[in-house]
Amino acid sequence: MSKNLASGIGLVSAANMLGGILNLVMVVALTRLLPKSEFATIALMYMIFTIFSTVGTLGLPSALLFMSLNSQRIPLDTLGFGWVDF
Repeated sequence: MSKNLASGIGLVSAANMLGGILNLVMVVALTRLLPKSEFATIALMYMIFTIFSTVGTLGLPSALLFMSLNSQRIPLDTLGFGWVDF
């Protein structure tokens, strides 16, 4: 199971890196091809999209990864539930 998880993490990391490189290439190409006013509009929309997509997850993928790697007995005394098995 840990080999599958490690290979999955590697694939996701590679995909994120490739996406970042493609975004950089896109910005460079749009900078060269579009007039300043049109590029400013595209850049503003892209910035707003990036902010909402980053804040939109609110750490959910990290929390799911943490829960899957630490699927043990978790103390939930602060909520009054005692111990819960996941």
